[in-house]
Amino acid sequence: MKVIIAEKPSVAKNIADALKIKSRHDGYLEAEEYYITWAFGHLVELFDAKDYDAKMGSWRLNNFPFIPEKFEYKIKTNKKKVDPGAKKQLNCIKKLINNKNVDGVISACDYDREGQIIGDLILEYLKVKKPVYRMLLNEWTEKEVLYGIKNVVPNDTLKSLKDAGVSRQHADWLIGINLTTVATLKYKNEQKQLYNIGRVLLPTLKMIYDKDIEIEKFVAKPYYKLECDFDIEGKKYRGTYTIDKENKKEDKFEDKKLLENINQDLVSKPAKVQDKNVNLNKEYPPLLFNLSALQGYVTSKYKGFTSDKVLKIAQALYEKKHITMLSVESPLL
Repeated sequence: MKVIIAEKPSVAKNIADALKIKSRHDGYLEAEEYYITWAFGHLVELFDAKDYDAKMGSWRLNNFPFIPEKFEYKIKTNKKKVDPGAKKQLNCIKKLINNKNVDGVISACDYDREGQIIGDLILEYLKVKKPVYRMLLNEWTEKEVLYGIKNVVPNDTLKSLKDAGVSRQHADWLIGINLTTVATLKYKNEQKQLYNIGRVLLPTLKMIYDKDIEIEKFVAKPYYKLECDFDIEGKKYRGTYTIDKENKKEDKFEDKKLLENINQDLVSKPAKVQDKNVNLNKEYPPLLFNLSALQGYVTSKYKGFTSDKVLKIAQALYEKKHITMLSVESPLL
């Protein structure tokens, strides 16, 4: 037998439906050849700074930056206490894997870097020694699930995907823990405001700030363009006067008088075509949406939609098999 670990209960149900499994237990489903169980997203998380060293429980500038020699993981916490649901499910997964009839594990978490480390970190935390395989799917229809189970690959072939996920996770921790603490202590005020700083949050905020400053300091200046109507053998078109400037075509001018003089020289004068270029281009259909593109498109087109709202709707549609995987790294497949 093998244990299949899905990223969430709804996906475990899709797998069970494809395998026509109806035997349900507390925390898993059972078939003749498989136990199907699930996580709730991340069941384990990185240590807090104070988990490494008790003195880090109090925020003092001389304790930072803090970089652990080795990153360690613990069961997911909720309000500083071990999450009982996460602990129970981890024990369930451990019991299934340790069953003497089980000869391997299949990680069926989402096929992206986050899904990869959700499964890998659970297996590492439980110190699993049995062979681990990976089911690579972007949708959970019956046909795809059955195909995925028959075509699992060794989990260690996805090491680069795991490394990408772990690197992002560690970077988030190092930047978030250290800079948030130092900024809060250095710029503390009477309201004891927390200054959140993150790997994504900080550069995004800087981009917004730079744009605000650019808008604030913007000084409007009038410019002029010269456009003329031409008639070449009965074919009419409108042309714009340009000059080459620093390897670019420039068609906006501050000197209105210059354009007026050029205009006077052109009026009612014959024109000659010196060069004609015809380019044939292929226009390809647009790529399917990935998550980032979908969020940007919807939030810009429809009022009332935030990125978080789009994410939740997309996740619900994905779990109901109405759309395929919405990965940040790659387009829908």
